[in-house]
Amino acid sequence: MTTTYSWEVNSLINKTVSGNPKTVVQISAFRVATDSDSGVMVHSGEEIDFIESEINLSSLVPFNDLTEETVTGWIESSISEEYLSEIDSILQKLLTDAVEEAANPKLVDAPPWS
Repeated sequence: MTTTYSWEVNSLINKTVSGNPKTVVQISAFRVATDSDSGVMVHSGEEIDFIESEINLSSLVPFNDLTEETVTGWIESSISEEYLSEIDSILQKLLTDAVEEAANPKLVDAPPWS
């Protein structure tokens, strides 16, 4: 099993900060683990908060110019390696279980006496 991890950005919460419209102040994203052999994918919901006082207005990227790489970079830089490792460990367990279930699914049958 080869696992890849990525972020799936669900939404960007924004507001005007110091006269800069659509400044992202919160990101709603999921961490995704995918088994490249089977294509099975699992995800865990994570909401990443930015504190407005930490927004660097001198390097602000206009909302319409944001890229997935920029936003996922913000996520990566806002959490510790230890926390990211913890999330990935949980996802790996969920993924292992999901791959096993896909290979050997449970079957639902009526009782034999019905």
